[in-house]
Amino acid sequence: MNLEYRLMRPEEAPAVQTLIRSCFSYFYYAMVEKPKEAVIALDGDRIVGGSVFKTIKLKDKGIGYLEWGFTDSEYRGKGIGRTCYKQALDLMSNAGCSDLTSMVLDDNSASWRQFSHEGFKRITLMQAISRYGLGGTFKLWFSTFSVFAMGSSLWFSSEKDPIVERRDTTLTSYLMILLCNLLIILGKGLLLGRSFQANAMTFLAFVCFLSIMVSLKFLIISPKMRPVLRMWRTGQFIPIIVMLLGGVFPFYGDVYPDKGNDWDVREYRKIFGISSAVCWVITALFSVASTILPESRFFYALSNYAVMFLFLNILTIIFESFDGARVLRWNKTIYYVLTVISIIIVIWLMF
Repeated sequence: MNLEYRLMRPEEAPAVQTLIRSCFSYFYYAMVEKPKEAVIALDGDRIVGGSVFKTIKLKDKGIGYLEWGFTDSEYRGKGIGRTCYKQALDLMSNAGCSDLTSMVLDDNSASWRQFSHEGFKRITLMQAISRYGLGGTFKLWFSTFSVFAMGSSLWFSSEKDPIVERRDTTLTSYLMILLCNLLIILGKGLLLGRSFQANAMTFLAFVCFLSIMVSLKFLIISPKMRPVLRMWRTGQFIPIIVMLLGGVFPFYGDVYPDKGNDWDVREYRKIFGISSAVCWVITALFSVASTILPESRFFYALSNYAVMFLFLNILTIIFESFDGARVLRWNKTIYYVLTVISIIIVIWLMF
């Protein structure tokens, strides 16, 4: 196949925008603006792939950010994405960008493995603050959609000043998830004037929910691989916004193979799907907990969390990092059955 690779021309931006939107879920649809800079691949006059990039200025640093990598579904598996993103990275480096970054969904191993092979490392929020300062980190995160996209990681590379990737452990991730959610619960309690007992029951319910879900996944996945719980490193702005509106949205994470960056999600699609389906069923049972002991604040809080996660699983087209997405990628029939059951439960609880 004889493809042409070159920089996008301004009049080609609408076509590139349309192709990007066709390659990603509806959650990202509104985030895809008309690109200003991109490397594109053409088969004749047809744009079949590309990489959109931009430069973010932080004090004395130029940060190159690879915003979108996309390939037409008919042309995947031919190395087009790799060629485009490498050319984009070279262009940003030659333009004086000292650091190169990108954001990738944690279950999208096909994309982040390419970055890993090029020497990119996952960067934590604290590492970003240490490198760019608090203000610079906020600018970096709000110049991208890292603050909204849950279940993703920010990847980083710098030849002159590299970082050491910090490996997650189950214990530290578990404690960090609990701490972040405790702060959200206390923040909501402060805004709404809730009692200490109400906050305590809400937090206890979340501890119970998280512990059971993680334990179930470890129990199911462990015979196939050594698992590790990883707290998601992006999407922090969503729980904060929901808290300010008087609601609760979880800081969360998921279970992954404890192999660093040396694994392929396709190898674990079935076991991921089975474990997520089991957790979805348990979540559905928890959602009716408030009907067992309607006077119990604990069961009321547990039911509220469960119903929220049912919504997140149902709305996979928007929230593609929760259990619903893994079930859908494994078995569509089971996904639709669980979705129908969940909708019935939610409607029943409403009335």
